[in-house]
Amino acid sequence: MDAITANVFNVDLTNDPGDFTLTGVSILNGNQGVAVASCQNLTLRDVVVQDAQFRGVEAHIAGHGLVEDCKFVDCAYEGLILVGMSGVGGQSATVRNVYCHGNGAGVPLGGIIMHVNYFTSVDVSGNTICHNELGDQGSALAVANTTGPVVENTIVLNLGGSWSVLRSISSTQLSRNIIASNQGTGIYACLLYTSPSPRD
Repeated sequence: MDAITANVFNVDLTNDPGDFTLTGVSILNGNQGVAVASCQNLTLRDVVVQDAQFRGVEAHIAGHGLVEDCKFVDCAYEGLILVGMSGVGGQSATVRNVYCHGNGAGVPLGGIIMHVNYFTSVDVSGNTICHNELGDQGSALAVANTTGPVVENTIVLNLGGSWSVLRSISSTQLSRNIIASNQGTGIYACLLYTSPSPRD
């Protein structure tokens, strides 16, 4: 694995949305690990971001996102944020076997250590989120405005977080997650409700 010290991958493909792929790289002591303002498809595999002064990864995706076998450690803010692009929405996101440890110390009010939002479907599975600082209002994991499995994640020993440790909005498959020894409350799960059409 290549090690890059005090470096940041800032990518903006807004005018020509393309694909962004990064594999087998360690980013150490940077401002922010990976910041992708806009892309069609994102692949991060075997990437380590450690001691970032801001977030580990933030990416806005129009198509498909894959983050797999990555580690986000001791970042001052959130570890991983994936967002389906506004007005377009992401098609799918897979976050698998990601390790988030020691993040969030720079966000007093709290951030979301791993946040996956505005995709048509997701698969968030096999991730470990531990020993992070959630602040007063943070969460360890939030999967919102989407459907798909949120399963077999381990969320343990996170500090703070008056909100829920795991927030899942409209996710249809929330099961087999290990949530233990966190200071915050447990799970907040809410299925979106659509009112029936008025009768004529």
